[in-house]
Amino acid sequence: MLINEAPGVSLNITDLQVEISDAPDKPIISIKPSGEIMEGDSVNLTCSSESNPPVHNYSWFKVNETSSVGSGQTYSISNFNSGHIGWFYCEAQNEVGSQRSAAVSLNGNVAQNSVLYVVVGVSVGCGGFIFILIIVFVWKCKHRADDISQSQVNSNNRILHSRNKTAQTVDLGIFKK
Repeated sequence: MLINEAPGVSLNITDLQVEISDAPDKPIISIKPSGEIMEGDSVNLTCSSESNPPVHNYSWFKVNETSSVGSGQTYSISNFNSGHIGWFYCEAQNEVGSQRSAAVSLNGNVAQNSVLYVVVGVSVGCGGFIFILIIVFVWKCKHRADDISQSQVNSNNRILHSRNKTAQTVDLGIFKK
């Protein structure tokens, strides 16, 4: 390329390369699986960032913890449990600088499942206890009714028996005279 800036002065540029280096763009975290996370699931957090030169180091952090929890572009959790619940972020670094992502929440259904198990357990336990109380109540009522009927029969028999004795006594008294 020939550039004439002033009379008698020319500048001949044959090969010009401009290289711009920059720190990583703000990283973005993707979570897989993207749906509901359950206890025991495998979870992958992937950190992505564009930069020139390319990112050469990814670090993973859990909010409120002092040291990193992992390194590499993907942070993998093989058996998700309540200890993994929290906020995570990544940091992308190259020769020029570093950039931190926004924090993402891993909150799965570990705690909710535990609460659900407790609620179901208590409900089944209480339901079983109430069922037993009803059975005992019905049994007691039935036997009490049988006892009352038997008592009435016994009372009637005593009345009849005592009437018969009176009648016999009266009758015997009449015959003696």
